Amino acid sequence: MAHLGDLFQSMGEGPVLFLPLFTRCSSTCPALLHKLEQSLAVGPPSSHVRVLVFSFDPTESQASLLAFRSRSGIPTDWVLARADEDVTRTLLQSLNYPVMSRGAVFIHPSEIFVLDSSLHWRWTIDGVIWTPEDLSNVIERTASPNFVSRLQRHPEVVGWIALGFALGGICLAIGFWARPRTIRAWPLRYPGFCVRSEANRNRERPQQAVLANFARNPNFTQNENH
Repeated sequence: MAHLGDLFQSMGEGPVLFLPLFTRCSSTCPALLHKLEQSLAVGPPSSHVRVLVFSFDPTESQASLLAFRSRSGIPTDWVLARADEDVTRTLLQSLNYPVMSRGAVFIHPSEIFVLDSSLHWRWTIDGVIWTPEDLSNVIERTASPNFVSRLQRHPEVVGWIALGFALGGICLAIGFWARPRTIRAWPLRYPGFCVRSEANRNRERPQQAVLANFARNPNFTQNENH
């Protein structure tokens, strides 16, 4: 067993790509896994990225993780881990990631979660209809958030900005009525902000300290061959 925070610390700094799957899957899981591997190899981002492959299968064992790493050939710097069933359920619920069992298989979404260096949930990448450029763009935006992303990470700033505009409007109103009537007051126009949605299938999610809440949880087991 290991602390999740220790696992990430051993991987260095940078955004995190969190990929849930189960190692017995023979369809969507390996397809998404290899799409991610190929995309990072073809168009590697300039920022260092950490990859955590997480099995939500409660029957997963150290031996099955080792066998999966061997047959899938995933990069050695990727972390492959599992957790106790209760911890796994809570983690997946916090990511709005539903998993249903049907016999020996699981029904689940094909999603990759992108988190910033503080383990805050920033993006969700759906399916496999995306390009290496799309992935690199999301990673770079996560590593270097723009103005809109910074506001989303710190929503309290929006309140201070609104308060500043309100106080500024009051001061302008007072100044207008205090000035001589012979001076013409020109109306002030403020350009509005326009937030453009992404053209790819990535959708930005609210800032949530998802994995940060589990950073000191001791119930994560890492594949020994990492």
